[in-house]
Amino acid sequence: NYVKAIDDNLNDLYSVLIELKKRCFTVIAYGASAKSATLFNYNPRIAKLISYVLDDNELKIGRYCPGSNLLIKSPKNIQNSLGGIAVLLTVHNFKDEILKRLKSIGITGKIINYVPEVSVEDL
Repeated sequence: NYVKAIDDNLNDLYSVLIELKKRCFTVIAYGASAKSATLFNYNPRIAKLISYVLDDNELKIGRYCPGSNLLIKSPKNIQNSLGGIAVLLTVHNFKDEILKRLKSIGITGKIINYVPEVSVEDL
């Protein structure tokens, strides 16, 4: 039952990401962590929808996430895209800090959380 619940949650996440891509959002992830590597390697179809990963750690910037090979960028270098930015939180325990950071640099769009369930809210 546990694995089914996880798979159901990730299927919901995939559906949300597909819908945002159809609406011309640029989907990025925030947090090049072990959690994100686990997510992307367990469900590669989610990783394929991500344009790149943001992280604040200078040692990670310019490198790639293991397995998914997603480029890690600094949040300072992102800009709003024409359709909007959709940010997948892969480090949900830092949500408040991440929201403050994105707002302080003028990013608008959507924020997606998938723990404990999938939710989308305005940034």
